[in-house]
Amino acid sequence: MEELLKKVSEVLELPENLKKIMEAPIEELIEMDLSNYVGLLGERINTIDSLINELIEKRRDLLAQYREIKAKRDEYNEQVKEVSSKIKTLRDRLREIREIINQKRDEAKEIKQKVNELEAKINEMQKEFKGFNKRRMERLESEIQRLEWILQTQTLPDPIEKRITQRVMRLAKVMKELKEKEEKWREMIRMRKELEREKLNLSAIRKSLRIYIEERNEIKQKLEELFKERDEKKQEADKYHQLLLDLRAQIDQLTENLNQLREFKRKFRQTIRKIRRLEEEKEDIKRKEELKNIIKMRINQIREKIMIQKRIDYEDLSFLLDYGLLTDNLMENLLNMGDEERAKAVLEELNKITASES
Repeated sequence: MEELLKKVSEVLELPENLKKIMEAPIEELIEMDLSNYVGLLGERINTIDSLINELIEKRRDLLAQYREIKAKRDEYNEQVKEVSSKIKTLRDRLREIREIINQKRDEAKEIKQKVNELEAKINEMQKEFKGFNKRRMERLESEIQRLEWILQTQTLPDPIEKRITQRVMRLAKVMKELKEKEEKWREMIRMRKELEREKLNLSAIRKSLRIYIEERNEIKQKLEELFKERDEKKQEADKYHQLLLDLRAQIDQLTENLNQLREFKRKFRQTIRKIRRLEEEKEDIKRKEELKNIIKMRINQIREKIMIQKRIDYEDLSFLLDYGLLTDNLMENLLNMGDEERAKAVLEELNKITASES
């Protein structure tokens, strides 16, 4: 590329003589010898044509590279978009999981507090039920029913009946205390069942938390991998993008050079046409001068012949007529004149022509 640009610079750097020819006005060019410049400019045009072909070929190669690299850059950019989309999906899911984890932790905290309260109440109630036995209460109830049956169905001596009655009363008092404890005991049983349910709920929430925390950690790890993958692919895309910028600059440089060379070629051709036109005009002027000299010399020859021969022959008269050297009036009169008179009239006319040119 550098070698090619060097050639362009050399071609565009014109020698002073060519610059002068291309910039000189017509008035100056007329006075100059331009015979060698058409060839020089033609050589320059050939050199430019060759260089233009090289530049076009080089630009074609660069454009092919540009398309290829652009395809790779676009491919990496597409991959970056895909990874970024995955990252967004995982971030959204991570946000959801964090909300769920916070919600679950709040629920676990509430349930744990409730479990602690239930355990504390149950522990306190257990102290009140020291010595309480369900079977004992059932035995007491059975004993009271047996004694009451005896009192109702048997006739007993007063002392025995009194003693049984007192025993029933004692047992009924104990039974009443036990029944009161039984209600609290049932409440404690209900609370224990509730405690078990809450513990199960707490266990389920903690298990759910572990699952969500594990998923959160997996997402974080996956995000780190995706961030790394995205950055790597973005670096590759940026690398190819920079290559595209460099290639674009080179292509633009070649396009600019091509335009410069084509403009120089146009100016060279324009100058060649100008030189050729001037050369043709010069040649035409030269031919006219030569013809003028020939006519002048021929007129002198005819004058000398007329002065010697005192007559004009047909050939000389034809020459004068062909080149319009005789006036129309004279030509009409010549037909009515004799040889000497005709010769004299022609000689006078030729003397006038010679005098006017002098």
